[in-house]
Amino acid sequence: MTDPRHPLRSRLPLAGLLLLGLLTAACTQPPVPRDTFYRLDPPVPQRTQAASQTAPLFNGVVEVGRFTADGVVGERSLAFSEKGGELTRYSYHYWAEPPTDLLQRALADHLRASGLFSQTVTPELRVPAAYEVQGRVRRFEQLRGGETTRVALSLSLSLTDIHHGRLIHLGTYDSEQPAADASPAAAVAALRTATAEAFQRFTADLRQAGAQ
Repeated sequence: MTDPRHPLRSRLPLAGLLLLGLLTAACTQPPVPRDTFYRLDPPVPQRTQAASQTAPLFNGVVEVGRFTADGVVGERSLAFSEKGGELTRYSYHYWAEPPTDLLQRALADHLRASGLFSQTVTPELRVPAAYEVQGRVRRFEQLRGGETTRVALSLSLSLTDIHHGRLIHLGTYDSEQPAADASPAAAVAALRTATAEAFQRFTADLRQAGAQ
């Protein structure tokens, strides 16, 4: 007959309770957040019929190079700062591609719609170009911690005449836009608006430079 005071017998109920506790804790753990990826896709202005029938202001092909950026600004994780402080990256929230690539393609689409050039290409097409656009991303982030949540964008954009080695235009385009709320999705929507605004100002400056 087994002694009820045997150490093994006394430990079995305790082990069962511990196992039950572990199973219960596992069932009540919150689900692991899923990764979310965002496209930029800023709105492109519609080209009017009159603009389509007008000769390009710059008679030649323009190549839009890949943008450059330093540090966190160029990484795929969405960046934010608290009250203008140091930059921090979101976990689980990413751009579909690096912002340098997204901005490059978005600007190429914008310039095609503007009709300023005969054609607009990117380097992978390997088309001889008469003009080159270069861009640098200085800020591309969500601003949190104030009375309202906003986003900040800052781009340096230039146009160069390749054949003559001449700088036609160089400008810095800053834009802050309010976000609907503090979520990453709202920040992405506001950055779309800020990007479109910066590109519109850039094309307006190019139109003025080409008319001189």
